This record gives sequence, C-alpha cells and structure tokens, in this order.
Amino acid sequence: MSAHRSQSLLRRPGGFTLIELLVVIAIIGILIALLLPAVQAAREAGRRAQCSNNLKQLGLAALNYESASGCYPPNLLSIAGPGGTNGAFVRMLPFLEQGTLFNMYNNSTFAFDASNISIAGVALGVLWCPSDGSVSTRLNLSGPDPAGNTTQLGLEWGYTLPPGTWYQTLTSYEPVVGVIAFFRPGATGITFNEGITTIAGITDGTSNTMLCSEITNGWLTPAIVQAWDMYFLWNDLTLIDAEYAPNPRRYAPNSTYAGVFVANNCASSMHPGGLNVGFGDGSVRFIKESINSWPNGGAASFYGAPPSFYVESVTMTSTPTLSITETLSFTAAAQLGVWQKLATRAGSEAISSDSY
Repeated sequence: MSAHRSQSLLRRPGGFTLIELLVVIAIIGILIALLLPAVQAAREAGRRAQCSNNLKQLGLAALNYESASGCYPPNLLSIAGPGGTNGAFVRMLPFLEQGTLFNMYNNSTFAFDASNISIAGVALGVLWCPSDGSVSTRLNLSGPDPAGNTTQLGLEWGYTLPPGTWYQTLTSYEPVVGVIAFFRPGATGITFNEGITTIAGITDGTSNTMLCSEITNGWLTPAIVQAWDMYFLWNDLTLIDAEYAPNPRRYAPNSTYAGVFVANNCASSMHPGGLNVGFGDGSVRFIKESINSWPNGGAASFYGAPPSFYVESVTMTSTPTLSITETLSFTAAAQLGVWQKLATRAGSEAISSDSY
C-alpha cells in the first residue's frame, strides 16, 4: 500500500456528520425539557414567597392599626351618602407607609364619591400577588361597562365622574369576614362589617383565626364579569368567607361558579395546590386546598349553605335611624371543618396545628 493511500485512509472529515448533529440537538432538547419545569417551579416559589410577604405586611399593618386604635380595622362602617362604604385597606394605609394616599381620601363620604376617585386608580404593590397576573388590569371608569351597556362603568358604580379619564385598580387579597359572608355584626371573623373586633374578643386565639386571604382575579372569566361587573376593588368593601373550601373553581360547575357569588366571596389563588392566608397574629401560612371543610351538600348548595347548617336571625328597625342586628348560630348538622373553624374568632373550637 502506498504512503499516499495510507494517509488518505487516516484522514478524518472536517466537521460533524448529519447523524451526530441530530444526536446533539436531541440531547439539548431533552436537557431543556428537563430544566424548564425546574425553572418554572423556582419562579413560582419566588412568587409565592413574595405573596406571603405581602400578606405579612398587611398583617403587621392591621396589628399596628389595632395598637393605635384599640381594634382591628373594620371592613365597613355606614356613613352619610348612598350606600357608603369604606374598605379596611383604606383604613390601613397609614400603616402601609401610604400616609399621603390616606390623606387624599375623604372619610366623610363613601368610597365611590367623586372626591375619592383620585385614589381609586393608584396601584399598591402590597395588594398584588405576583401569580395573579390579571390583578394588574386597570379598569377604565370612563369607558363602557363590560356587559356592553352604554352606561360608563364609573357611573354604574356610583361615581359622578369629573372631566378626564379615570381608572380603578384591583387587589389580590381581602379580609376574611367569617364562615358566612354576612354584611352585619353577625359575621364571625376578625375584620367584618358594621362592627369592630379587639384582641380580647378573639377568644379562639389570633394564631388560630384568619385575617386576610388570597382571592384571584385570574378566575374571573368574561362570563362572570359581564354578568356581574364583578371585580375585586382595593378601596371598596372587600370580603372573603369560608362557606366553601379554598379554590372552589376546581369542583364547582363552571355555570354555577359564573352565575352566583361564589367567585366573589371565596378564597382562591393561582398558586398550585393551595393559597396563602394571613392570621390575626401577623403570621402567614400556606393552606392546602385539600384542607378539611364541612360537607356542602352538592352543587345545589352553591346558592348558599343548606338551611340545616345554620340559623340566622335578623332584626331591622327604621326609627329613629336604620338599625340592623344579625345573629348567626350553627346546628349540629353543620359539622364545621377545619377551614370553617379558622374563620371564627370566638367559636370555642379545638384546632390541631397539624390539621392545616
């Protein structure tokens, strides 16, 4: 064999073959496929931690409010004006380092008065969960309502709109008013409507009673919005109850979820498997959506808990001024679950720390 022929046999090609290139691409694709879930999980862990920190700040603000005022911030106290409401978060602004914004608010009138429209569109990062992408939506109060009516959204909600374009921002968190979303002192939670709660009044213990929870805008489908003009407004009356287990969208029929106020009053989150909850002592815990909850009796109960679960008594008098008294008591059939027990401030229930 000649020297020239031997050298040609030993000579290697100058690049990758097609098969080698395809193998390399396949390996890279597999590595990326394995890496992406880990990256997404790490990002969600960061978002959940930020969400927990937000609730921590809200809890500390509520405790500072209690220290200064002698009670937790009420969610609503009726005032002069048509349907006047003042949300708990507005009252907490000075303790969230938002004193300037609080001073812009006219506490002598209601949330949807024209004098309070300037703060409605201010975004507060402490009220936004990073996993709730829809919370960053700015609603145009000067535009039409989402149901397609010609009425401006702001006018429909009660604003007398000044000249110009005005906006409303949203919240990912709301106070837990109790087991049932009552609008009067019959509520069993810490921060409720038409009444105040002191630390001494939380006989179940502040560490065993929910204060605020997540409520996600991401579950508000177009059908819900068009049917109810339903949004979670940060500066208005806000409330969550424990009538249904967390994240009811996972088991409620879509038609039922869209057609009643389940979406508006129930704790929900975009975090996988559960949601963050702030407690009366300022602590924050991640509650699994599988937490023990009372039996709700099937789809029919999405229009309200079965009557056998509770007894409601309402007394109304209109002279000399309107007065409403509500009382709420549960029957043995209620079988309150851990989720419901955490929503009562003075229910005298025993709750094991390993049950949630």
